[in-house]
Amino acid sequence: MAGKRIVLTADRSLMTNYRGNFLYGFIACGPYEVLPEWVFDKVFCPPVETDPNTGEAKVAQVGLRRVEGALLQGYKRDEILTVNPDYIEKSIGSDTKIVGINVMDQLQLQCHLKNFLTLR
Repeated sequence: MAGKRIVLTADRSLMTNYRGNFLYGFIACGPYEVLPEWVFDKVFCPPVETDPNTGEAKVAQVGLRRVEGALLQGYKRDEILTVNPDYIEKSIGSDTKIVGINVMDQLQLQCHLKNFLTLR
């Protein structure tokens, strides 16, 4: 498989529409110790609509789309793909040069965790 030159994705808790409820987005940032991971993934963070053949996500968070838009200034549309993380293996191949993964808390400071613990 050749793959796309640039592949963008996000962690599972960001690649969702939170069932149309913005409060679910806050819950998705919570510690997995409180609820099992499958509850977060199935109840609060269902996957976005995805092309099953390519793994392309039909929707993605605005930050990821902005990165994609900036890349389109210098690359062709067919070189860049924003994918659902559950399908990432369908888009990465020998031609892939860059994989960008967006996460909420890359430094693991867990600012939301501190807020949850304060509320207890």
